[in-house]
Amino acid sequence: MKSRAVGTKIIMAIIVVTILMMIAAFSASAARNEFFVDLDGNLWASGANDFGQLGNGTTMDNFNEMTLVLTGVRSARRGLDTGFAIKEDGTLWAWGRNNFGQLGDGTTVNRHTPVKIMDGVSDVSTGAHLRVGTLYQTFAIREDGTLWAWGRNDFGQLGDGTTVNRHAPVEIMDGLATDGWERVVPTLYYTFAIREDGTLWAWGRNDFGQLGDGTTVNRYRPTRILSNVQAVLALSDSTVASLFDGGSLEWGAVVFGRYNDNAVPQGSLIPIPSFRDRSVRLCINKRIMSPTVPPRLVNGRVLVPIRLISEELGATVVWNSETNVITITKDETTITMNIDSPYPLVDGQRVLLEQPPIMVMERVLVPLRFIAEAFGAIVQWDGSDWVVTISTS
Repeated sequence: MKSRAVGTKIIMAIIVVTILMMIAAFSASAARNEFFVDLDGNLWASGANDFGQLGNGTTMDNFNEMTLVLTGVRSARRGLDTGFAIKEDGTLWAWGRNNFGQLGDGTTVNRHTPVKIMDGVSDVSTGAHLRVGTLYQTFAIREDGTLWAWGRNDFGQLGDGTTVNRHAPVEIMDGLATDGWERVVPTLYYTFAIREDGTLWAWGRNDFGQLGDGTTVNRYRPTRILSNVQAVLALSDSTVASLFDGGSLEWGAVVFGRYNDNAVPQGSLIPIPSFRDRSVRLCINKRIMSPTVPPRLVNGRVLVPIRLISEELGATVVWNSETNVITITKDETTITMNIDSPYPLVDGQRVLLEQPPIMVMERVLVPLRFIAEAFGAIVQWDGSDWVVTISTS
């Protein structure tokens, strides 16, 4: 039995090492090439070339110097062993690896030199920003605002209503309008896109609710999720959307939503206000306080402006801006604190804080409960409404 257990541990170790090596390989592969467009519109490339991703007609690596790929280029994108360029005339060109048809030339043949894909293109997305699981699918927004996709499609991540790989561009429709697409944010198995009106749309794999439509059902066509969206970030089956009003929402496998008072990761199938964006209300002796810098929750601790809480508690504050030392005194109790230090002194005795004081907008914020209780006040926290109440009587 002991030898079997040892053997199992060895096998598990080998599996873990293999997975880590695969992750490292995927992470590095998307960054094996560098593209550079100079002021004259010349596109240059260097790096690995095993799939012809340098676009110079060979498969010979070139890490020592830049190779000229195209002229008259407006912008360029690299993918996983692929290259894409939009020329000044709006034509889209592609080269490199093509096993899923991700180049969009109607074949699955690797291309060692640029081939023209389509006209009238304003932007192309390859997902090269992903560190792990870089894409085998490509998205283009044309000058008329229409969205086109091609390549891998096993979870419907292209959004054409099927799970069939596409070797040439197909137009993506939402059933209401086909134009007005502004930006695409693709991941390995699912896709987000923002329209000009600020609405967020999603499609593809949805097993963790990462699309945000309230279900775990895969979507093969664009599904409207939100409005008023400025940007979206999708990582590891979780999603965060930044709104034009300054707030943010999150959903998917791991969130820190407003309903999670202890900031413990949980899941959500619908967008909920981000934990870090929820404001804390402060009530002292039955009066609602409105400081210039509002209280905030950091690492599960409420931080408040030092001068506000000290004055309300009848304490005096001395702030030394040169040494970043704060001294708070009331009656016979003295607290000395340093910005970003978790070791304050209470009457000369060092204690440990889970969250040290911080500086926000030229204001010093300190842990509320620590200060209040040190001076004999009673602190209560209402997690349902995010209200902290202090009573000195």
